[in-house]
Formats: sequence, C-alpha cells, structure tokens
Amino acid sequence: MELTRPPEIRGAGKKATQAKRKVFANPLPVGATPMQISAQDASRTWWDWFNESTKWMSENLFTTAPLYHGWYDPLTNSVWMYDKGDAMKLWTHGFFGKGSLSRSEPTWSARKEAEREARERGVLTAEQMTQKRREERRLLKIERARAAVRAGIQLPDGITALGGELREDDVQGPWQGDEDMPIVEAGVSRVKGLKYFSGDVQKAHVDLDIEDEEDVDASDLSNVEHFQLTLVEAFFLAGMLGCLQVHDNKNSVIPLVTLYQLCMDSPLHMSSPSVTSIRPDNPFLLSYIVYHHFRSLGWVVKNGTKFCVDYLLYKRGPVFSHAEFAVLVIPEYEYGPDAEETPFVQHHNGGEKSWIWFSMVNRVNTQVQKTLVLAHVKIPRITTQVTNELTTPEGLVKVLRRGAFRVKEISIRRWVPARMKP
Repeated sequence: MELTRPPEIRGAGKKATQAKRKVFANPLPVGATPMQISAQDASRTWWDWFNESTKWMSENLFTTAPLYHGWYDPLTNSVWMYDKGDAMKLWTHGFFGKGSLSRSEPTWSARKEAEREARERGVLTAEQMTQKRREERRLLKIERARAAVRAGIQLPDGITALGGELREDDVQGPWQGDEDMPIVEAGVSRVKGLKYFSGDVQKAHVDLDIEDEEDVDASDLSNVEHFQLTLVEAFFLAGMLGCLQVHDNKNSVIPLVTLYQLCMDSPLHMSSPSVTSIRPDNPFLLSYIVYHHFRSLGWVVKNGTKFCVDYLLYKRGPVFSHAEFAVLVIPEYEYGPDAEETPFVQHHNGGEKSWIWFSMVNRVNTQVQKTLVLAHVKIPRITTQVTNELTTPEGLVKVLRRGAFRVKEISIRRWVPARMKP
C-alpha cells in the first residue's frame, strides 16, 4: 500500500510555519489533546498530562485498546507498518518511525513520481540537481589538487584521496611554466557566490544515464517502500502509550509480555539461547531508558547513527528545524564487578575510551551545529530482586518509578580558539 505524505508545505514564512504547526500539532499519537485539559488545570502542560497518562496506561497495560497495527520482522529487529493511514498518523503525531527507502518521512513514491514527470519534461529533479552540483564540486576539488601537485605544493595522494586518477604528468614533477596549464572541464570551475550567464540560449538536454523505464507504471512502485519502527519506538508506543498492536508473520497478535521479551532478547541474537537477557545492563533496556527519558521531557527523539551518536533531539520535529543535541548513551555500573559478568557484548560506548574517539565524535557534531550530550545511565547493582522485577513490562514500570535507573546529562561543547574573543 502506498504511503502518502501529508499536504506539502513550502516556504519558511509565517503562513507556512502556521500550517506546519497545524499538521504536526499533536506530539503523541494518542486520543487526548491539550484542549481536553480542563480549565482548572490550565496551568498544567501537555507533558504533565503525558506523565499521568503513562502512569495510568502502565497500570492497565492489557486494557488499553490499540489504535495502530504493525508486524514484527525478526531479520531487521524492527516493526513494519503497511497501512498508510497508521504510518502517517505516527509520523505527524510525534515523528515516530521512518520510510524504509527514505531518510525519515516516507517520500520514496513521491520522489519516483517526480523523477518520471521530470524525465517526461526533459528537466532535472531537485535531487538530481543537487547530485550534479556535488559532482561538479568534487571534480573542481580534484582539478585544484592536480594543479597543486604540478606546482609542487602537494603530494599526488591528494588527487586519489578525492577519487581522482593520477595522470602521467602528475608524477613527472612540478609545472615549469613551459606547458599549458591544466584545463578544467566546463561547469566545474565555477566559484560559489558568483552568477554566470551564457550568451547562447539553448534547449536543455538532460542525460540522466538511467535505464529505460517507460514501461514502469506508478502502481508497480506503490508497494516497494514500507514504514518501520525501531524496537525502542515500538515498545514505547505499545507498552507505555498502549496505542500499537504488534503482529507476527502469521498475523497473530504478539502479547505485550512476549514483545517485551523479544526486545530484551534482541542484543543476544548471536549468542547462546540459554543465556538470560533479563538484566539491568541489557543494551536494549539502556537505550529505551534514555529514549523514554527525553521523550518525557518533550523532545522528539530520532536515531543518530549518521552523526556517530545514539540519538538526536529535536525541539519540535525534523520538519521545523535541525536537531539541537546529539546524545551518546553511556552505561555506568553502580557495582563495578557486574560489568565483568555481563553476557552481552560490551556496549559500544562502554569501557575506557580514548581522547581521539571523544574528539572525533565531538568534532563531527560541532561541524553540524549540534551540542554533544553524554547521557550516563546509572545501572543498579544486579540482584535477584531487580532481575525478577524486570521480567515483565509492569515490573519495568515499577523499577523506573522507584528511580532504580538514573540518567545524568552532561553537555559538551568543543572549544575553538579562533572563535573565542581574547
């Protein structure tokens, strides 16, 4: 089933912003809205209601009627959704999930349709124009590196590092001025910030270098992309909000207790099945605690793998602004010897880290105007009581309410001397 997008809103003006706020007004895919809060409770915020609602739902995990349906995929450890209505409601009500063939919002079908229309008109789509500009910039960098090599101020490795190929004259020595300077291909030597005009006006010829797709019909593309949720998102929606019902590949409903066990077992997919996954240092549990923590504070939480972190925090959502914070989940054992007895592979952010690793992550996020946040999760001492409580979703809620797990946030900013006033 084709995933249709919400109404497209162009521009960044006041009207466009108001339209976005109307479409993405609800921060959660639940039946209540801020307007349902009574007048005497006007001082309470939406997230006050959310915390109380979560408390009630956690006490009635099996009585809350599900609103949306998804299917668990064991190969990808994710939950897939095929109903376009359910998928877009989850996206517009909290920005949950992503399109399997898109960066976030499921736009693959719309992009393919735009490509076909552009091909019929003989023009380029926005994505193709962006790709062309990037290729032009790459070729320009290669030619600059080639000129630097011939001038003797750079090694030939600079050309190959950019994806270019070495020529014979690149390794024969510096340019002496008795031969012609290297010719930069047309369209590559343009300087950013300047406008160029052609004296001849010609009809644009587009060579997309794409196989013939004349026989491809739009209906053939409709079932290619699906909407998917991470296990953390799925458990948050199913266990804490009670608005998602997950099915298996036989279309049978997966009970919440079974879904919880599947989530806890996900880090053990390469380990022995005899090893128990119900432990306070379970990687899924640590990721979920941080996710739940920031969601309850009103942030939109999305995956941050692109920027070498675990999560990205958006103030309102991806359609409004870029993420302001990048979060790393750092496990911190209350009792040190517990780390040596864990059956899980060492957490990717656990153990001792070098300053090189830290500087790398910090610099990557500084370059994209994000503040790095270290979310230290205090893991309680592993005892029989704590382990027994974590065997069910209800027990997890009790442990969280009791404050057995604590999240400590440390924000990091990279100090750049050149940007600091003396």
